[in-house]
Amino acid sequence: MTFFFALMAMLNPLNKIPVFLAETKQFSPKLRRGLAVTLSVAVFVMLVISYFAGRFILQIFSISLPAFQIAGGLVIIVYGLRMTLEKTVIPDVGDEEDDGFSYDFDEAGRHLGEIIVPLGVPLIVGPGTMTTVILYSDIVTDFGGLIFFHLLMLVGTVITGVVLLFSDPIRQRLGKNGLEIMTRIMGLLLIAIAIQFILDGTGAAASTWLSAGLSSILNGTVPA
Repeated sequence: MTFFFALMAMLNPLNKIPVFLAETKQFSPKLRRGLAVTLSVAVFVMLVISYFAGRFILQIFSISLPAFQIAGGLVIIVYGLRMTLEKTVIPDVGDEEDDGFSYDFDEAGRHLGEIIVPLGVPLIVGPGTMTTVILYSDIVTDFGGLIFFHLLMLVGTVITGVVLLFSDPIRQRLGKNGLEIMTRIMGLLLIAIAIQFILDGTGAAASTWLSAGLSSILNGTVPA
């Protein structure tokens, strides 16, 4: 479950509300809802790709997991600091006339390309999110674990989609202060997770170096 909380901290859908509203303010509420659902599907697909392609990329470039843990921890710390220190700008989408809780998926599919960058990539599924998925993929040891891991990603994506779906009511309820407080809490959580990544990576690397050095000494391959 640690992965789920880390993933939600990285996705941080509440922090994406201002950007989503800014990128979709010219659209009708019906189309905005369709875009929220369509975007969440695209996010899940990108998370799955990150899971399957991430470890393969590490192998291609001969990058060890401890090295990636340390580098990934540093990247996540940057994201956490930004979330903790930056101001949240909330746009006003106005009081559009709504025709009920309906969706426009056809138009949403045509307009998805307009918001997938920067909202989908890199704001929702950016280097930090991809790093989190790759690092935690190491806990998957069997098919059941694989299904559970992807189920957690699906739940995280659904939560993100629901938050974006109700982005304007949430904005009105929480207000600027509420969104800023939630964003800063998520930022602090990310920093703590990142530090743990760095400690784990450093410990694993040190253990490997000490084991290799001890083995060399015992085999007499290290000069006196």
